[in-house]
Amino acid sequence: MKNNFPKIITMLSLLVVSWACDNGFADIDVIDTPPKITLGSITSGLTEEEDFSIAVTLDDGTDDGAVSSLASLDYTITSEGATVASGSEALSGDQQTVTITVPGGFDAGTYNLDVVVSDTNGNTATDNITFEVASAQPDFDITGTWVVEPVAASL
Repeated sequence: MKNNFPKIITMLSLLVVSWACDNGFADIDVIDTPPKITLGSITSGLTEEEDFSIAVTLDDGTDDGAVSSLASLDYTITSEGATVASGSEALSGDQQTVTITVPGGFDAGTYNLDVVVSDTNGNTATDNITFEVASAQPDFDITGTWVVEPVAASL
């Protein structure tokens, strides 16, 4: 038994040392998600030459243990593959609503709006919406009943 006593003490010491290395602070998973984009309804600009406007609501998402805030928003509006409008805006805070406005609007046709948002941790999110711009209506009313009447000199 005397010969085993040093071995038992050594094993217990190693066990205590290994327990001491884990000081109760387990590894924690850091959750850092990209920002969230919510594209609102297009409030104007669905008729040609009308100012285009849409509200975009942004939220930085979850960053447990990794403090970040919104950093930037970039947008591009294209038609048939060609860029017709673009822009960017510096952001701050965890939540923000940005209104994208294009004065003068667009010609009639199909358009695509792409939005890219990034936060200060380098996470990015994208969203897009396709919309139709209709032709402007004439300034006068041509509806109703049309009557063709002969002109006196035409007979």
